[in-house]
Amino acid sequence: MIIWSDFPGAPPPGAKLLDSADLAEGGVRQISLGEKPQRFAAVLARVDGDVRAYVNLCPHFRIPLAVEGRELTVSPGIIWCAFHSAQFRARDGHCIDGPAKGADLTPIPIIEKDGGVFISS
Repeated sequence: MIIWSDFPGAPPPGAKLLDSADLAEGGVRQISLGEKPQRFAAVLARVDGDVRAYVNLCPHFRIPLAVEGRELTVSPGIIWCAFHSAQFRARDGHCIDGPAKGADLTPIPIIEKDGGVFISS
């Protein structure tokens, strides 16, 4: 099983991903940390007040859910893969439709505190 810390450029526990205020209820953001070629990309979503984080990589073809610098395609509670239209629930990263149906996004453990979202241990 692949875990988030197995990905190139994975930041250490305690790394700040974004300010809490930058992610509204129902919102989804993609972020990148570090420099190419070891840049680590993540997708964060706020669902029912809680933040969820996933590695920005579709399990279908192991490509990003969206091209860096472009907006993610989302609908209420759903994150879409821009390339093949796989649909993932924001609350748990499970694919409910499309070519990756039944697969899951790789979760990143996080904690929200002191006005920020951080990787937890």
